[in-house]
Amino acid sequence: MENMAGHEAEGRPVEYIGSRAVGHRIYDFYRDDTGDYWYQVRILLTTGELVSETDAIFGHEIHGRRKWVI
Repeated sequence: MENMAGHEAEGRPVEYIGSRAVGHRIYDFYRDDTGDYWYQVRILLTTGELVSETDAIFGHEIHGRRKWVI
């Protein structure tokens, strides 16, 4: 999802397809209105908090990315 702008796809509507957990990583899959597929990665911390991969790596969000809590 973060790379949509780099592929000139920013702003396209997307539909959530589903998620897959692999260890502490959760991959969220989407399909846009032109049929292209996208994903984003979230990390489940040992505290039980679910954060973006950026937040897990750098300890804070960059460019206003969202943070999730479960």
